[in-house]
Amino acid sequence: MLGLYANTKQQEGHIDIIFQPRFANQYVHFDIHYFVNSFLVMTHRGGSGWGQNGYYSLDRKEAIDYILSDDKKQFRKLSNFDKPLKKESFSGSILISDPVPRSDKIIHARLTCNESEINLDKEWPCFFINKVSVLNPPFLCPKTGIIWDYRDQSDRGRVYSDKRWLFKQLPKTRVIPRETCGLKIKRKVKITTLREENGGYDPELFISPTKTSFLSGKETILKRLGRSHFDIFRSRWQSIPNDITDSRDFLLKQPKTPKFAVIKCAARYLRKRLRISPLRPSEKKFFQMLGALAHINNETLNRKKVYAA
Repeated sequence: MLGLYANTKQQEGHIDIIFQPRFANQYVHFDIHYFVNSFLVMTHRGGSGWGQNGYYSLDRKEAIDYILSDDKKQFRKLSNFDKPLKKESFSGSILISDPVPRSDKIIHARLTCNESEINLDKEWPCFFINKVSVLNPPFLCPKTGIIWDYRDQSDRGRVYSDKRWLFKQLPKTRVIPRETCGLKIKRKVKITTLREENGGYDPELFISPTKTSFLSGKETILKRLGRSHFDIFRSRWQSIPNDITDSRDFLLKQPKTPKFAVIKCAARYLRKRLRISPLRPSEKKFFQMLGALAHINNETLNRKKVYAA
């Protein structure tokens, strides 16, 4: 991180605040780096304990609660989990290393969001907050609620965002038997998860993945919340406990539409469509891939008609 801004030009009197995620046990902490004139002038180590910037940490349990919430807008109002970074949160006084001689001398400085207030007086300098960003924010898998990142950062490049996390599903996972006993998972790329995130490497989580876009299914939810094996076994013939709700349960109960019914409906629409105008090549390809074109005879498809202007 020290060499991150070595070749980055900064305007005089500007300061860039860069968050760097760090995976711990139950949280993803963010070390905050302050850069002036491409020089690291201060670092605040992230943490969740007293006196640390735990306000910005990502909590494993809160991530799962966010995924399970039926009203995410309401969740944002009540929680800090999904709020973007703002420059206004960093305005005020701060202790930094003197960026002019680039020494270890600590000086008092002030940060402002108004560029006209820039003052480079050595006694009490004032810097304009040019950028507040997260370098390579971690990913949150919507199907599992697992917070993860690529172990090799070259797999994603360099990304800056005002979000502390981004939605992205886990890389494709295979569940294969071990040589001795049990199961293990295998991926083409290596990932990093929280050290106490058992679900990140729980093969049973990927044997029968959730069928919806977001985490659902009572057994899977119980596993992700760390419930006992008795609770999971009991959930197979009983409803989910009162303190757990699956807002997407109704999606799993909806009957699946037969494929033939979809093709039949598309063929019926296609006959009406041909009365209006001829098919464009893209439309013809779409209906052909769907299988509806086979239900329209060539005479109807190629018949010369006079269409309305």
